[in-house]
Amino acid sequence: QHTSQEGNASREFERERRCIEREIVENMCQLLGMNCADPTDFSFSFRGFKRRGGETDKHEHGWGIAIYEGRGLRMFLDTLPASISPVAELVERYPMKTLNMMAHIRYATQGAVSLENVHPYQREMWGINWCFTHNGDVPKFSNFDSC
Repeated sequence: QHTSQEGNASREFERERRCIEREIVENMCQLLGMNCADPTDFSFSFRGFKRRGGETDKHEHGWGIAIYEGRGLRMFLDTLPASISPVAELVERYPMKTLNMMAHIRYATQGAVSLENVHPYQREMWGINWCFTHNGDVPKFSNFDSC
């Protein structure tokens, strides 16, 4: 009897954990990244990814992509859903090969749908172009005036 109750509690806990994980994943932004040994055309992967930005999924609050070309960095950002963005259409059709790229489609849980909230972000430091994208909120970094 006792082990049966423990088994039921364990199964119930696992069921609740899966539901919470599914809810978190469904309400987060999505990322696409490529790191290649040889310069590679990413348009096929990007084509499917951009459709998730408002057409086949709900991630319609903007998008962005960072494409390294040597030490240079091309950035394309838009607040429109990726699936209908003319900028995303340009990126998909423009023949670019790269060793490294990252893309982000946004599902806004915090902050306005605005260019300042679209990823990836880019900064130059030590003569290197860095880009960064993340999935989730950065709650401790809300007071920009104190920086």
